[in-house]
Amino acid sequence: MYETLYIICSYATFFGTIIAWISFHKEFNKLKVMQKVSLVVITIGSVVPIIVGVIQGISN
Repeated sequence: MYETLYIICSYATFFGTIIAWISFHKEFNKLKVMQKVSLVVITIGSVVPIIVGVIQGISN
C-alpha cells in the first residue's frame, strides 16, 4: 500500500514540476536567481525518486 502511495505522490510531484516550468516558461529570464535555483532543485527532487523507483522496480 505504501509503495502505491509513494508512486502516486512521486508522479503528482513530477507533474506539478512540469506545470511550474510551463507557467514560468515565458518569464523565465525575468525570474531572480533564487527562483531559478528553486525550480532546478524542485525538478531534481521530483525526478530522482522516480528514477530510483524505476531502477529498483527493474532490478527486483
